[in-house]
Amino acid sequence: MRAKYSAFIISLLFLLGGVPAISAPPNAGPQAAVSLSISVVPAVLPADNSTYPALVISLLDKGGSPTVATNDTSVYLTSSLESVGRVQSNVTIGLGKNYVIANFTTTKTPGMTKITASSA
Repeated sequence: MRAKYSAFIISLLFLLGGVPAISAPPNAGPQAAVSLSISVVPAVLPADNSTYPALVISLLDKGGSPTVATNDTSVYLTSSLESVGRVQSNVTIGLGKNYVIANFTTTKTPGMTKITASSA
């Protein structure tokens, strides 16, 4: 019997609130976060009604490079098609960290869903 899988379409680079970082010389330390990046590891999960630590939500500076949180950063997550899979409603990237891993729960229905991340 052929396995059923769920696939993801990811919404990338959602703007964070706040003031954009000012350009700094190299080695000046971390820049302020202005966007989020979502990665799914692995990119395809089985449609087996299980929970996987599969979403990596990262902070990026205005140049698109990874940066660390200057305070605890709440990130709100949604799945466009919960009949395919659900995400945690929110996660926190802790002070001094540059990413957090969120859970994704598949259903028995194979398909694709759009994962959206936002932060105030």
